[in-house]
Amino acid sequence: MTPADIEQIKTLVHEGNKLAAVKLLMDTAHIGLKDAKDIIDDFFLGKETDINERVKRVSYSDTAERFTAEADPNGENPHFFYHKGSIKEEVTPGHPMWERIKTVFAPIEGLPADIARMRENYAKAIEEMEAKAGYTPKKGAQTTYRKGQASDKRDTLFIKKSPLDFLKWYFYLFIAAAIVYILYLVTND
Repeated sequence: MTPADIEQIKTLVHEGNKLAAVKLLMDTAHIGLKDAKDIIDDFFLGKETDINERVKRVSYSDTAERFTAEADPNGENPHFFYHKGSIKEEVTPGHPMWERIKTVFAPIEGLPADIARMRENYAKAIEEMEAKAGYTPKKGAQTTYRKGQASDKRDTLFIKKSPLDFLKWYFYLFIAAAIVYILYLVTND
């Protein structure tokens, strides 16, 4: 998106032609109708001043995941959040991402003092939240933090496969071929 496009969009919004501004934003930024409409509405209402920055946030991949923690200015009362693309949801004990939050915010040795102190506060907050909610960890999940290592939990993305798994696909192929052959024999009689 060029600065000229942004100026043209701003001009269209100030003239009251929001529909044309949405169309132009969709065409120049290559974003969806809902996202373009939300950006134009926020700009029109004064909630958004930098259209280009908002487009970058909207264009952020929906597959990207990250975790954040927000607390009061004094560091009390932390809240943990899971972000997937532009979606932000609070994570509490019992949430599917709770175990990963515990791993991400676990204390680690060798960090600068201020970051280590913050992580220790988060670890305490996690324990308090679990105690308050009566949360019991899932079977096989990490329940304690070890210094120097954030997690003992293995990534479930790489599921261990049996060396004979490929044989089941040959079996399925054989069954499918047998069914096709039987259907062929039945229909040709």
